[in-house]
Amino acid sequence: MFLEQLAAWGLVQQEGNRWKYLAGTFHLPKESPLVIQHHHNWRDRAVLDAQLASDESLHYTNVQTVSRADIRILKELMLNFVSNCKEILDPSAEEDVVAITCDLFRV
Repeated sequence: MFLEQLAAWGLVQQEGNRWKYLAGTFHLPKESPLVIQHHHNWRDRAVLDAQLASDESLHYTNVQTVSRADIRILKELMLNFVSNCKEILDPSAEEDVVAITCDLFRV
């Protein structure tokens, strides 16, 4: 059912028994009830990938104390990072699939 919806949006096309990516991007709005599950799924995949200890992957986790002012600075840095990634990802050829996850939150 999900692939049929992607086809209706013009993102994929069925060719025989296979599905082919056509073009475009899909972004869930942060208000969507599906966003939480989306984040959860990819964090789970990151943990599984970390267990493989591949030299191609990068996993970083840091928990420490920080000033409130620096939290705002860190958030701005991360937003800039996301924007910079988008500039690279949007025109990039569809040769491989990667997951980029990024979190900043108080514990």
